[in-house]
Amino acid sequence: SSYILAGMRKRNLHSNESAMKYVINGSIATAITLFGMSYVYGLTGTTNLKEMSGFLTSIYNEQHIYLLGL
Repeated sequence: SSYILAGMRKRNLHSNESAMKYVINGSIATAITLFGMSYVYGLTGTTNLKEMSGFLTSIYNEQHIYLLGL
């Protein structure tokens, strides 16, 4: 709903520009979040947070590659 409010005034160029920047910014943030989540899922093989925690603490001493997903 806030995406609609950002571009509500169609005749105002600043409104159109800000709405487009808002959509692009939201898309990039979503892509980065999904990439990080998929990276951690690929590393651990589960979506259960308790199992993820156990797996990530067991590899803590071996490597810090899981930090890329966080």
